[in-house]
Amino acid sequence: MNKQAKANNPGVEKATIRYNHDALVTMEICRHVPSILVPLLAPLMMRWSGAMHRVGMFVTTLVEERLRYMHHDRATELYRRFNIQTSPDLYAAGVKIICDGVVDGCTAWLSEPYSHTGSSCDPNWTEDMRSREWRHRIEHLELTSARDAAMLGAVGILASVQPVHSDPAILEAWPKLVGEHRCKRAFAYKEFVDGGAHLVIGTDAPTAPADALKSLYIATTRRSAKDPESTAKTNAEFAIPLSTAVTAATAGAAYSCFAESQTGQLKVGYKADFAILDAEWNPGALLKAHVSQTWWNGLEVYKCKRT
Repeated sequence: MNKQAKANNPGVEKATIRYNHDALVTMEICRHVPSILVPLLAPLMMRWSGAMHRVGMFVTTLVEERLRYMHHDRATELYRRFNIQTSPDLYAAGVKIICDGVVDGCTAWLSEPYSHTGSSCDPNWTEDMRSREWRHRIEHLELTSARDAAMLGAVGILASVQPVHSDPAILEAWPKLVGEHRCKRAFAYKEFVDGGAHLVIGTDAPTAPADALKSLYIATTRRSAKDPESTAKTNAEFAIPLSTAVTAATAGAAYSCFAESQTGQLKVGYKADFAILDAEWNPGALLKAHVSQTWWNGLEVYKCKRT
């Protein structure tokens, strides 16, 4: 990054270095059209050693037909210019459609009403609007019936999850919101995998902490990274093996943004994107692990100064 770019974008530089420190080398930027141009085009002029692959996702809640298609056309135009083939380190990968909200805000669309209000929410986007031509995923997949969990693989929908949101320390309100019986169905990662779904693990930074190792800890132990002394677990039967969690955070994440032929695995001909950890291969020890080095595109972009 040149001096002028650094001076104009100190926040970008600082954030990227922080993410490299946490073993992250890819970030997905979600913006409403047309403001997507800012995060997409600005980094194009800022190639520097503390680097990230940047994947743009268009965000829309619009259901009015004229505006919906206008945004779709704009997304298509930018995808033709910035895609995995033409611009592999900075590209548009899809459209993030906000169908509903989250359980904590009582805005998530549930098949049964909320326990404390008796009300429910309808989705913004409906069956008639769907297309089968794309690689669909459900983002922030938290509460599913056994039937829906098993269906994901059959219909080719990716299960994109952020384990930090399943930390037992932050779920105290759930029994009141959805009832104890539905709490037992929360964050059913193992069922997603057993049903043949592609599992994708992310951090949800900057909304949530960027520490990828804590996310892996929660996904595999179902215990709290926020309160490590607690023995509480969020539905322990849905824990996944460490190998499955690491695969979901690497190869799974690459597949979700059409980069599976370039990154996400250590293979000949792939980009050298990887992290070296000082860690035991043991889920329970992940909170003691730390990142020794992070490599992006064959360049060392972070090295721990510990001795």
